[in-house]
Amino acid sequence: MKKLGFEVLSEHVAAKTQKEGEDIFFMKTNIDRRKLDKAWFSTFDVDMGWVDKANYLVAVVDGPSHGVGMEIMRALLKGERGLNITNILCLVNENNLEKLSWMIRGISKQKYPNFSLKTYTDLLSAKNLVKKFLETH
Repeated sequence: MKKLGFEVLSEHVAAKTQKEGEDIFFMKTNIDRRKLDKAWFSTFDVDMGWVDKANYLVAVVDGPSHGVGMEIMRALLKGERGLNITNILCLVNENNLEKLSWMIRGISKQKYPNFSLKTYTDLLSAKNLVKKFLETH
């Protein structure tokens, strides 16, 4: 996504290691990692702020994640809150389609035309889906 010229607000989630992800997160948020006991409480506000700012949300929904579900719902409701509409792409590996959350399955394209759910087979097909999504929205 960055190679296509897009700002990636939550790039820490794609880090190769937990330490790399934490380093990116703390650098982008200016949260003092020495105050970890308080830092995690501000993570919610930071993350929801990123969702509110975002024009696009790309989420891998291969397995259960309350955080990703909250982000998707927040993005879906932005229009109702008077904020910019966010185009949402959820990716699920075709091998995990049967395990896909009923909440994600139940998102109506009629009610939320900015929502897309696509299946991918491997990393290359996922990258191609993301590229097409960003280029057409």
